[in-house]
Amino acid sequence: PIVLNEPVPVLSNAVVLPGFWTKEVRELGSPHNMLECTSDELQELQALIDGTFIQRQTVDRSILDPLPSKLVVTSAKRSEHPALWHRYGKVRQRATARLSRKPLTAPVLPATASMAPLISSRICRGVNFANAHVLFHGSNRASAESILSLGLKIDLSGSNQPGHRGPMYGHGIYLAERASKSDEYSNDGPELNGEYVMLLCRAVLGDVLACTTPRDCEEDAWPKGTYDAVLGDREQVSSTYKEFVFFNEDQIYPEYEIRYRRHYEPIVREIAEGADGRQGRETAEGADERRGPLSAA
Repeated sequence: PIVLNEPVPVLSNAVVLPGFWTKEVRELGSPHNMLECTSDELQELQALIDGTFIQRQTVDRSILDPLPSKLVVTSAKRSEHPALWHRYGKVRQRATARLSRKPLTAPVLPATASMAPLISSRICRGVNFANAHVLFHGSNRASAESILSLGLKIDLSGSNQPGHRGPMYGHGIYLAERASKSDEYSNDGPELNGEYVMLLCRAVLGDVLACTTPRDCEEDAWPKGTYDAVLGDREQVSSTYKEFVFFNEDQIYPEYEIRYRRHYEPIVREIAEGADGRQGRETAEGADERRGPLSAA
């Protein structure tokens, strides 16, 4: 059952709704509520993106979408969805019960851990036995709306990038600790309006299996294996990124829809000495924010 009162840091069969959720959901039974983020939430979302964005790209980035210099949040909404929260809460309770008896000696912590004080304080009160954190997921407007309503689906993983190569660590849900990685999977959809979408999701990491060699890890992770999630550590091998892979949809609660724009630094190009004897450098103005700086002819 879902209990409509303030969460308490004890193990229980009941899954409680967060105390900061709205009355419409907590008391009046609204099945799903999307709220514009407060200024404090917007500041923390921007801080998370700034703090996890690095100048690094992989083969997953389209040649039509060059690596930007930064991502700037334009708006964001927070999702209150009791049914999805209940499923996520049950998974977290099971992980908490198991790992509180035998705590992790060295839990795997993503780059997002403790980077946003307000958001982090909402994740856990007391000891974070379940090793729950927030992670990014690149998307587009239509897919994000579906995910926020129905949750992330393993069968639809990668569907926003048709023709993309197969999954590196098995057919699961992939979340990233860095915004610059999730941005590789984000697109502005059919609108082509230069506004991109990524989700910030709560996820139960629990006991994590670290893998550096690509292989199907589905048999190692819950519900089939003994680990809760898989860490695909390509940062260690090829200096790119870490991704977290989940084979249980209920381990993830999609909480924030973040809309943002890519910004590019103006390109500086050399001017060869011509007939007029002019030589030096100039800055190319009018760079296309949506598709990146125009290359010099």
